[in-house]
Amino acid sequence: MQTDTFLDEIEHTTQLDGAADFLLDRVGKTLANGPYGDLLKGKWLGHPLHPMLTDIPIGFWTSGMTLDFLSPSKGRKAATRLIGLGTISAIPAALAGLTDASAIEDPAERRVAASHALANITATTMFALSWRARHKDHHARGVMWSLLGTGVATGAGLLGGNLAFGRTKAAS
Repeated sequence: MQTDTFLDEIEHTTQLDGAADFLLDRVGKTLANGPYGDLLKGKWLGHPLHPMLTDIPIGFWTSGMTLDFLSPSKGRKAATRLIGLGTISAIPAALAGLTDASAIEDPAERRVAASHALANITATTMFALSWRARHKDHHARGVMWSLLGTGVATGAGLLGGNLAFGRTKAAS
């Protein structure tokens, strides 16, 4: 399936409206209007905080997986820590993202934003399961969860990139 067709499907899937309403309106607007709204929006920085924060979990997760393949035995302890740090650092990135997304009004963009959020929640859960498996000495299972999480996070990144720079902006 081509990217444009995939995005068309998401933009026109009205079944995502409930998820968008919950994530963007209930959660995102609560964050945006709360005591940490300006912090999460990045007002103090002069630009949105979310894009910058996403690099932190991606870097931790990528580093952990690199150790899995370059030093599978000696790097296990460090890889486990890196996967755990990536999972923890995904939380502020998600909060900032939901805060930013709460301002989206276009229904098609809201659906893409909700899909982006749901995919990132799924990826973060997979990395949490990876950390848990690794922590319980089920390293191969942990690596498998990391690989799955990477695939989902990559798809989520495609959606987020299209929200920020892609065709959903051009189509509006």
